Amino acid sequence: MPKVTFLAKNKKIEAKQGETILQVATKARVFISQRCGGKASCALCKVMIKNHNDDPLFPPEEKELRLISNEQLNQGIRLACQARIKGNVEIAPMENKLQSIVQAQLEKQQRESEL
Repeated sequence: MPKVTFLAKNKKIEAKQGETILQVATKARVFISQRCGGKASCALCKVMIKNHNDDPLFPPEEKELRLISNEQLNQGIRLACQARIKGNVEIAPMENKLQSIVQAQLEKQQRESEL
């Protein structure tokens, strides 16, 4: 059985070949943001496949290709609700831009308060 590693939570779980990343994340109690219930309409469940060059997932189908560009696919970005597991896979969440901005601002305030 393939092993799925959720890097952000340092969780490893066995998966059945053909299960989606979102299905496995739900079993592992790893939160992946999504709004459409896995129907490939919101694109909030984008994840980064760290070992994408090892070919751990089945190729994307039409639904996923409508929401993910070839450039993103080449970078290892997939939709968790559509990406089906073929082999051992390492998954990292996509960086939230708003969260990054807030974090940078908090760090700046921390540095200023230390002066």
